[in-house]
Amino acid sequence: MSFALVSSARPARAEPKAPQGVSVSAAELASLAAQLQAGDPQLRAAAVSALAHLELEALPALEQRWRSVAAQRPAHEEVLRVLAALRHAAGSRRADDDTDLHAGVLPLLEHERSSSALAVIEPLLWLRALEAMDDSRALLPLAHYVVLDEGAWDAELRLSCKRTGARALPALLALRSHESAPVRRFALASISALGLDDPKVALAVTDPYLLSQIVRAYGNALELSAMPLIVRLVGNDSTQVREAARDAVGRYGKNAIWQVRELYEEVASQPSDKSWDAERSARELYAALDRDAIAHDATLRAQGFARLQAGDVNGMRQAWDLLLAEHPELPGRDQLAPGYATLGAQLLEHDDLQGALLAYRRALRLAPGAGDAKRWGAQLAYASAELSLSRGVVDLAGYDQALALDPEHAAARDARDRLSGERSRRVRRNKQLMAAAALALLCALGVLAARGRRTQEQTASSDVLSETSG
Repeated sequence: MSFALVSSARPARAEPKAPQGVSVSAAELASLAAQLQAGDPQLRAAAVSALAHLELEALPALEQRWRSVAAQRPAHEEVLRVLAALRHAAGSRRADDDTDLHAGVLPLLEHERSSSALAVIEPLLWLRALEAMDDSRALLPLAHYVVLDEGAWDAELRLSCKRTGARALPALLALRSHESAPVRRFALASISALGLDDPKVALAVTDPYLLSQIVRAYGNALELSAMPLIVRLVGNDSTQVREAARDAVGRYGKNAIWQVRELYEEVASQPSDKSWDAERSARELYAALDRDAIAHDATLRAQGFARLQAGDVNGMRQAWDLLLAEHPELPGRDQLAPGYATLGAQLLEHDDLQGALLAYRRALRLAPGAGDAKRWGAQLAYASAELSLSRGVVDLAGYDQALALDPEHAAARDARDRLSGERSRRVRRNKQLMAAAALALLCALGVLAARGRRTQEQTASSDVLSETSG
C-alpha cells in the first residue's frame, strides 16, 4: 500500500536540522533485520540502532520492505505475546501504562530471537525512526500499523501520536481521506485525542517549519474551516509559513476570494477592485503586503554593502545575517558571498578560526559557483586544519586540500612543511649537501696544493741540474 504525500516539496528552513541517520535500500533493511538474530550482542545493538534511526530517504525502501513483512505475519496471539514480552523486558508490569517498548528490544533479544519476535521488533524499530523524522511525510506509514495484526498495534499508535504531538497532524490530516475506513477512523480519533481538531488550536503552533507543514496539509485537504486563518498567514514574518499559506490560498481558489479582499482592504486602506478574479485579488494582496518587506530587505542589503565598503565587516555581517535569517532563499544572495569571504579573511587574520570557518562556509553556500570559490574553499580547509591543530590534532589532509584548491596558499604550504617534518628533512639534506660540498672543496684545494708542491719540486730539480751541467 502506498500513500499520497502531504507535500511534494519540503520548504526551506533558516536553520535546517541535520539528523545523523542511516539511509538504506530494501535489501539492506532485510540484512539489518537478519542481523537482529546475530549471536554477537554488539551486532544486534548496531542493527537496532540503525533500524531506529533511518533517514527520510529510506521511506521508499520501507514501502518495499513492508510488503514482505506484511505478507508473512505470525498468529495474532503470537504478536500479542511478543508485545507483552517487550513490555515486560522494558520494565513494565501493567498493560495500560505508557512504557516505551523500544527499551525492551535488546533485553528481549538476549534470550529470544525467534521469527515471531523479529516480526514484531522490526516494525517497532521502524516506528521509532518514523517518529524522529522531521517531515510530514514520515508519519504517513502509520496507516500500515492500523491494519497490521488485527489491531494489535493500537496501543503503540496511541503512544506514537502522543510522543509526536502536533508533528503528527499533517499526516493525520492526509490520512482522513485514506481508502481504508479503519485508517480514516484512526486519523480522526488521533486528531481529537491530540486536541487539534480545531484549526485555531492547530495553527497556533510556534515552530515556523511545523506551522508551514500544517498549513500545507490543510490546503491539500481543502479544509474550509482553516481557510480564514490561513489567509491571515499570507503576510507572516516566516518565509516558510508565508509561502505555505500562499500556496494553500492558491488551492482554495475562488473559495477564499472574500477573505482575500477583506485583508487587501486592511493592508492597502482601500477596497479591492471587484473585477479582479481570485488569482488577481491574491496577487494584488501579496504586492501590497510585500511592499514594506521589499523596502526593508533593500535597506538591509544596502546597509551591508555600505558598511563593507567602509571596512566595517562586523556591521556588514549584522545587516546581512538578519537579511538571510528572514529570507534564506533570498534572490541574488550570491552577491553577498564576497562580503562574507572578506569577513572570513579578517577573522582568520585575527586567529578567530571558528568565526572564519562559519564565514567561509556561508560564502560558499551563497555562491558555490563563484569565480573565487576555490580560493574560499582553500581558506576554509586551511582554517579547519588550523582549528584541529589548536585542539592538538594534526590534520595534514586539510592542508593538502587547501593546496589542491589553491597551490599558491603559502600559509598552508608552510604549515604542512613544518608539521610533516618535510622542512626538517630539507634542512638536514641541505646541511649534508653543504658539508659534502665543503669536503669536496677541501679535497680539491688539497689536490691543487699537492700539484703546486710537485711543480715547485720539479722546478727546483731542473734548476739544480742546470747548475750542475753548467
